Amino acid sequence: GIVGFSEVARILKPRDLPEVSWDFVYGTNMQHGFLLARQLLSKQTGTKQIIMITDGEPTAHIQDDGEVFFSYPPVQETIDATFKEVLRLTRDGIKINTFMLDATSYLKAFIEKLTKLNQGRAFFTTPETLGDYVLVDFIEHKRSLSGDRRAHTGRQDAPTAGVRSAVCAGVRTGPRNGSAHDESGPERAEARGARVRA
Repeated sequence: GIVGFSEVARILKPRDLPEVSWDFVYGTNMQHGFLLARQLLSKQTGTKQIIMITDGEPTAHIQDDGEVFFSYPPVQETIDATFKEVLRLTRDGIKINTFMLDATSYLKAFIEKLTKLNQGRAFFTTPETLGDYVLVDFIEHKRSLSGDRRAHTGRQDAPTAGVRSAVCAGVRTGPRNGSAHDESGPERAEARGARVRA
């Protein structure tokens, strides 16, 4: 599955990707992205992982009342909400492999803590080389699973365990009409985020 996140997260279908608009919307809501990715992966079997792609630290989260909270610079409440979801993923055996598109000192420190909590991996890359990193990481992960399986069964032709992934990508998206930021009130959380035109 694919989850796009900005102020809120959305589950995206591959067929919808060409129609995702790329206008600016405030917020990097990793917490909501992780929550939706966990829900997608809960229906799968096999090895589970999240491939997170982001260019910023978490600046938004969903509050207990369902409202979106946004603050830049990030506040501890948002960091705590994000790490709470990371711990849920870790308990469910879901690894988070993070690809950072911007290596600010704050993002690096945040991702280092996330990686330590979850035992996933982190990579610094650029938009131009991202595909190469993701492909190499995927192939190496499948090889390690194949090697582990052969060691346990003694068979060279043992199949690899199924790897189930959710791609969770931070995107700056918004309305196609060119408006940069809508302050329309509480309903904006539903109306904003990764906007897809069907």
